[in-house]
Amino acid sequence: MTYNPPKRPGLDDVTGEPLERRTDDNPETFKIRLQKHHELTEPLLDYYKQKNILISLAGNTSDEIYPQIRELLQARFRPEEADKAEAQV
Repeated sequence: MTYNPPKRPGLDDVTGEPLERRTDDNPETFKIRLQKHHELTEPLLDYYKQKNILISLAGNTSDEIYPQIRELLQARFRPEEADKAEAQV
């Protein structure tokens, strides 16, 4: 995983306050949390997949994923606008 490092190491970009690291902010804890996340969400994914209403998106950043979400929502809730947008392309 990546993140945006602070502009000045160890200091918050907005407040200038020193950054602190939680004692449980480590790879082992992350692995446990990720495993728990999968345990809790996989049954939901299966449920919605069986109902044929699961929508999957792919991307690495919100800049890639958000346009997909916007397009899906426009098509679902404003079909006439989605048709116009497709006609203009």
